[in-house]
Amino acid sequence: MGPALGLVAVLVVVGFTLSNSGSRLAAVGIAVTGFCSIVFIAAYRVRLAHEVGTASIARWRWPSLGVTVALVVAGVFVPQAIAVDSPPHEESSPAGPIIVGSSDDGAASYLAADKTVVIGINGNLPGWSLESNGTYSGFDVDLANFLKQKYGFTLRFKKLTQQERQKQWDGVTKDPADLVISAFSITEDRRAAFGMAGPYYIDMSTMLISGPKPEEVNGKSYGCAVPGTTGYTAMVNLKTRKEREFRTPLVIDESQIDLAGCLAKFFAIDDDTAFIFSDWSIIRASKPEVSIVRYEDKSPLLDIGPASSSSSTERYGIAFRPGHPQLCRDLTKAIDEFIAGGGASAWTKAYNANLKDRSVLNTDDWHHPKVTEERFCGLPGPGGSD
Repeated sequence: MGPALGLVAVLVVVGFTLSNSGSRLAAVGIAVTGFCSIVFIAAYRVRLAHEVGTASIARWRWPSLGVTVALVVAGVFVPQAIAVDSPPHEESSPAGPIIVGSSDDGAASYLAADKTVVIGINGNLPGWSLESNGTYSGFDVDLANFLKQKYGFTLRFKKLTQQERQKQWDGVTKDPADLVISAFSITEDRRAAFGMAGPYYIDMSTMLISGPKPEEVNGKSYGCAVPGTTGYTAMVNLKTRKEREFRTPLVIDESQIDLAGCLAKFFAIDDDTAFIFSDWSIIRASKPEVSIVRYEDKSPLLDIGPASSSSSTERYGIAFRPGHPQLCRDLTKAIDEFIAGGGASAWTKAYNANLKDRSVLNTDDWHHPKVTEERFCGLPGPGGSD
């Protein structure tokens, strides 16, 4: 039995050193069939030895080896055949969209003149994108129309909540938008799920208080945030801090599905909601006549100004389906055209028409990107070359 056992051991080792699943499956087949056949033949030889003596079974040595080899061969080819007929095994990968190659035709195909391009916008944010009697206006709308004029496509708007815009290309959403232009900050997490090009606008986000309202009502503070957003995370952190340091409960309204709902409560005089965390330009444009106070220093704000320890820089970008690196580069160049030209730029015209008169100051031109960042079209986001 020594030769048979040695043969089985060698084949099993060789099978497992190969990287393909068929070879590994064959190795398992070899091990099982080889072991079983050896045990069976060994038991049979013991029985013969008991009945007819040791000398008479010597002639069984080579036949037993032949039977073992035949079973081992079966153990090799049957699993291989199964592996061929079965769907290929896919290695596990991080959650997210499937990334295609970098051979897309870019804007020439994605935004072709003979196509109807669906662009997702909020539709409820004054100064950014607001629908009135079927007509849309705002800074994001002007950027969408700039792209329409550049590429010649037919434009159709689609209203999206904050949560909906992040799920457009999750493989589940029906009739997804082709682009999303909705004061949408570029983040690494988002770039891991879909492509983003930009920035086309720079802003800051921070915790704000409605000036006309008291910070506390009957020993409690009230805030509003949309679950799943960065504002919600910041609001939960504030809740923990206030309740730990000041023993003041913070009640967070989590029922809203879009920032517009939180803004309505934040600015309503008869509502106790006094706290909100979001981008300055969005909040300021919503109610330009209402005083807004920064939570950290309790000072009324006319302009949030440069970044501080209590605020974070937001870079707004255009989002699109994953797997289109050339489209990302094309959109980056188009945004460069939009922001170029200083006071005569399309960017400045959009700002003057939609934000300037809504008390969104642009001190030292800090909202205006000097240039886009093509690094957003590279790793690690699927809009890049990966």
